[in-house]
Amino acid sequence: MSPLRWSEVVDAARQVVEGYAHAVTLRQVFYRLASTGTLPLTATAYKKLSAHLAEQRRRGAFPDLLDSGRKVHLDPIFSDPGELLASVPSWYRRDRTTGQDTALYVAVEKDTLRLQVPDWLDDFGVPVLVVRGYGSQSYADVVTRRVATDPRPACCSTSGTSTPPARTSNETG
Repeated sequence: MSPLRWSEVVDAARQVVEGYAHAVTLRQVFYRLASTGTLPLTATAYKKLSAHLAEQRRRGAFPDLLDSGRKVHLDPIFSDPGELLASVPSWYRRDRTTGQDTALYVAVEKDTLRLQVPDWLDDFGVPVLVVRGYGSQSYADVVTRRVATDPRPACCSTSGTSTPPARTSNETG
């Protein structure tokens, strides 16, 4: 591969980000660029892309990226009770799956799909599980409790790579 022209890589990355209706992660941008041959699929290329895009973002010359691993933890704040009451209707939502024979879940492996898939399924009320490519007993317990409280049989459709899911510590063979 010839030496990278980072100004061209940054422009291609900008096109990727602007092509989505929602925020995307650095990893998502990297994989899109690697899939087109714009960047090699290496840790070094990922780190350099991160540095270049961070510099551009500090200058205000590149759109924001989603960092789903970090957030500011703060309960909602309202200026007065009226503001709280005015916000309540936007929270209300009926279970759109009521009356269905089966409780459907969709599981995605990669956190980069966390915004896309729910956006596609939100109108249908289908829960989306983001498993992040590895087993988590705590997360498995949350899902198990949810399924156990629903009298319907559950069905889970998965989307991800062909890598078999990791097993949690209490699973065997």
